[in-house]
Amino acid sequence: MSVTKERDQFGASELAICLSHYDLGIISRIEEFPRGSRRAPKIVIDCQRGRFLFKRRARGKDDLAKVAFTHQIQLTLAGQNYPLPHLLGTRDENNSLLLHGGNIYEMFEYIEGGNYEFAEGTAPGMQGRRRCRRGAGGRGISISADGTGAPAERQTRSTMEAVCRPPANPAVEPPHNT
Repeated sequence: MSVTKERDQFGASELAICLSHYDLGIISRIEEFPRGSRRAPKIVIDCQRGRFLFKRRARGKDDLAKVAFTHQIQLTLAGQNYPLPHLLGTRDENNSLLLHGGNIYEMFEYIEGGNYEFAEGTAPGMQGRRRCRRGAGGRGISISADGTGAPAERQTRSTMEAVCRPPANPAVEPPHNT
């Protein structure tokens, strides 16, 4: 017995309705982005405003509170100049996510990239301490995966406290969540 591993796809009317909620300008190209979860369809959009990744959250990964929480972290980091793909807010309400037909959709700035290459002799999650630098200040968050730093629970809590501080520059206002 074989299990099909087809990717979920967007319907034409689903895309037309959802994309109309974003201020993209003229769309010149849409292509499927066949990476990540097969249950979460993704497309790359080339348009007047730039290049974006549009995604529908997979069932089971679509808890609204959790998605809103992760968006708040991303928006806070973006407000502190961390290098990450920014969320694009909706046209009318500048929401970082779109609810339509019982699904959650997200629009991200598309950033070209490749697979992470692990150092020789290491396994995923065991690269030791890494430091993420942001902006010119060079402050960052250390993450210990191999026990060389703080215990994971304490480190996660302190990382979340650092991330969830209000932005230092109140003039930077990222899209809000509701």
